[in-house]
Amino acid sequence: MVHVILCCFALLVECSWGAGFLHRLQPAASPLSVWPKPRNISIGQTSASVSHLLSFSGDISDPLVSKAIDRYKELLFPHEGAADGDIKTVAVKLGSGGGEGYTLKVTPEGIQIAAEAPVGVQYALETLSQLVSFDFDKSVYVTQPVLPLTIQDVPRFSHRGLLVDSSRHFLSVRALKRLIRSLSYAKLNRMHWHITDAQSFPINSRIEPSLASKGAWSSRERYTLEDVREVVKFAQEHGIVVVPEFDMPGHTKSWGKARPDLMALTQDKFSDGNSAALNPNKEETYKLVQALLMDWMTGSPKEKGKPAFFDTPLVHLGTDEVPYKAWTQLGDSRGLFRSFVNRATQMAQGLGKEVVLWEEAFKDGKPSQKAIIQVWLDANVARRATDAGNRVILSQGWYLDHLDDTWEAMYDREPASLVSPDKAKLMIGGEGCMWGETVDGGDLEQTVWPRLGAIAERLWSDPGGKAKDAQPRLASFRCLLLERGIPSGTLQGRGRSTPSGPGSCSEQ
Repeated sequence: MVHVILCCFALLVECSWGAGFLHRLQPAASPLSVWPKPRNISIGQTSASVSHLLSFSGDISDPLVSKAIDRYKELLFPHEGAADGDIKTVAVKLGSGGGEGYTLKVTPEGIQIAAEAPVGVQYALETLSQLVSFDFDKSVYVTQPVLPLTIQDVPRFSHRGLLVDSSRHFLSVRALKRLIRSLSYAKLNRMHWHITDAQSFPINSRIEPSLASKGAWSSRERYTLEDVREVVKFAQEHGIVVVPEFDMPGHTKSWGKARPDLMALTQDKFSDGNSAALNPNKEETYKLVQALLMDWMTGSPKEKGKPAFFDTPLVHLGTDEVPYKAWTQLGDSRGLFRSFVNRATQMAQGLGKEVVLWEEAFKDGKPSQKAIIQVWLDANVARRATDAGNRVILSQGWYLDHLDDTWEAMYDREPASLVSPDKAKLMIGGEGCMWGETVDGGDLEQTVWPRLGAIAERLWSDPGGKAKDAQPRLASFRCLLLERGIPSGTLQGRGRSTPSGPGSCSEQ
């Protein structure tokens, strides 16, 4: 399927720009310094200067394209007082076929971008921004010595994301937006927002306001409807889909502060506070779950002033680490779990949403074949779930809160190796997971980057390649993050590492 898509895309671009260059496209093994590594390139050996007054023309009226151009003008040209350059124009051709692929052609005469969707234009601009740097001695912007250059690029996996946890520590809207901005630089397209957990319930609800008023850490650590919609809109403008997670039926102790009547408790002392579960024997439990999902995911279209919090296609229903001992007096714990998972899944699907579940839903139950299974603990579940017909997201091996795990180990993790070759299309991608026990807005990005960059390239680029060969490009990408004001750890250490002494950013 990918081969067919690439061939069709190649034909489109060849017809648009003339025949003759596509036969020279080669796998991206070159001095080109771009992260993540593009799919195919045709590369030269010269550079050219770029005008800081770069003019865009063509299909630029689309709102998402227009916003991306405005952002990248600032990112391309951060220094004042630059001299004019030879490359003065960018021609944009936007199709209507969808997808995230793009073609970028750069010559001394100008720049051409072709894409089938606005996000492809954004990705082309990100690649272009990494090709251009400021020559301080000549006071002019110049490209890498790779012209004439043609890049034909498309992501390998459709789901490329980061889980962020705002229950263990609250994360402000501004912190989330800065994180989203950084995700777009690595061409990631999902932010899995783990909002509720045993520790806190920070999201407001029009159905049951007391859940947040009693369950949040404090009165100031909560999200309004407008806060959530602002995050979702900001993410959409950066090519990112927000996937909200409302963890259930376990990890729900915070729900009990407002609704103790719906909780089942265990006396076991869990270090993560996961010592309560929703009571699956009470019909009122399901009424509340249904009402909350409707409130958050669809709103009330017929009632003015009641829009959805999350106007997004995916919802994560948790289902991990249920403290079964809380249900020992209620009946067959695993039977109750299967029933809960199936009913909650049907509710979300009935609202027109695709459902993501943690791997326990597959191991301990029989979830809908349409449900996406997120593998985090047992890599063998990936093969079993895809063999059963479920799509899979990989997170096992990509836990960013494991501070001893190196970027090299994350880079070498290969999702396709975990499933049968004939089921490869059901491995739809993966997520790095930044659980919030030991991070908050003060050190979030420094812990996420640069290791998330390794995951991003593994999910975008062709398989193969070694970490040692990728290291110079990742070091350059880390410098780019720092230049753009995004905190990042070092490549030399592990999670949340800091420089060991003076030196260039590329040496850390």
